[in-house]
Amino acid sequence: LFIMISSHYPSTFSSSWNWLILIGIAVAGIVVRHYFNVRHLPGTKWWLLLVGAGIFVLIALMTLPESRPTLDTVKSVSIENVRSVIHERCTVCHSAAPVHTDFREAPGGIVMDTDEQINTLASRIYTTSVATRSMPIGNLSQMTEAERQLIGDWYAQLGRASQ
Repeated sequence: LFIMISSHYPSTFSSSWNWLILIGIAVAGIVVRHYFNVRHLPGTKWWLLLVGAGIFVLIALMTLPESRPTLDTVKSVSIENVRSVIHERCTVCHSAAPVHTDFREAPGGIVMDTDEQINTLASRIYTTSVATRSMPIGNLSQMTEAERQLIGDWYAQLGRASQ
């Protein structure tokens, strides 16, 4: 069940440690389930819950997004530069008229054609392209590290990096 829904949670698949995250969550689930199977038998098995919870906490810490840039470390970035990256890497799918063959309309209704739309979606753009690196999906449009940094700097200069 977890494997089926994990594609909705970028922190589980966008890391190079995604295989370890999957194994850890499976082991934690098995340990907790085992506790419920044996809890009525003689002897206290409460430690199983602690082990399961510990594994979940460890995985949660492993999957935390990288720290956000601070205003004193960012470069000034214009909306024109950001728009250029967005149009090259994101609007293949996230446009009123997507050119990607798998989409007739923008996935999730998320359209990034105008500066106003880009600014409105700034937090989401930052989270998915910089913090979790879950977009572009599978990096199909080959977004570079420099482009991710540019988006991170732009987002920080908007004053939203501390949110």
